[in-house]
Amino acid sequence: MIHVQKDSPLAELIVDAAFYTIINYIVNSFLILYFFETQTTTLCKIIIAIWTLILFPAFLPFISSFLLKTQFIRRFTNVGPIPKPWDYYFAQKRSAWIIIHLKNGKKIGGYYGNKSFASSYPHDEQLYIEEIWRISKKENFKKKINKSGGN
Repeated sequence: MIHVQKDSPLAELIVDAAFYTIINYIVNSFLILYFFETQTTTLCKIIIAIWTLILFPAFLPFISSFLLKTQFIRRFTNVGPIPKPWDYYFAQKRSAWIIIHLKNGKKIGGYYGNKSFASSYPHDEQLYIEEIWRISKKENFKKKINKSGGN
């Protein structure tokens, strides 16, 4: 199922679908030839059809994403499958003390941990942090704000 998103025009999705279709048929060409060129059982043909038309295409995006993250492929390109640095950082699920710069110029501190949440592509960057802290002008963490919704 294709879910059209605001940052992914339909034309890009069509190109992606065509690319994955071509890869699917290249990788499975020997099975397709076997399907048409041999006298095999109906069960065998059904298995080949299900693999080529349903299972392999369903797994192909996950396989390509995994391969793009490998060190071998990363040697040839610095472009990864994760669209934004924001998503890359928060996908690592590291706890951190953070300072947030608000649009009004104010700053708040907080602890981003296991109970925190960060939005991901294609949505705008948003954070839910489990602890909010007041910070000094020198950006030191001064005091935890109780009952802030996290803890």
